[in-house]
Amino acid sequence: MALEHEYELPPAELFAAVTDPDYLAARNARFGGVGTPQVDDVDDTVVVRISRQLPADKVPGPVRPFLGDGVIVQVDTWTPPADDASPVTATWRADVANAPAQLGGEHLIEPTDDGSRYTITVDVSIKVPLVGRKLEQQVAGYLDSLISKELDYLAEWISENR
Repeated sequence: MALEHEYELPPAELFAAVTDPDYLAARNARFGGVGTPQVDDVDDTVVVRISRQLPADKVPGPVRPFLGDGVIVQVDTWTPPADDASPVTATWRADVANAPAQLGGEHLIEPTDDGSRYTITVDVSIKVPLVGRKLEQQVAGYLDSLISKELDYLAEWISENR
């Protein structure tokens, strides 16, 4: 699954926005984040760590026993742009406690004529006999909705803060 949104900023400026601690804190406040997002320069990357509280009512029943307190940690590892107009890439993963699930994907910010296109891919794998595929579809649907809202919020935040 891939979700995308276009913004009127060049890739380097959009990258700066999505790794801005103020944006990340505001997004956390709006979409169930807990604690303070962490942004670190590590070697030639920018690593963003965000803790999120999973909404219990959105977690499929067979997976709930594996989630503990329901807090997951999302880690985005960005390769900063070479220049103002270069594409920007990242990988992301969500550590889901002891759940038999793997969540992750990629970020891509690429130049367009009017700014940038930001694409987020999502890969979901749940290893539960008989129902794993159905659970993957449920989780992917939830992530699709959440990421779409977050991409819209990014546009709103940019218009108010950049």
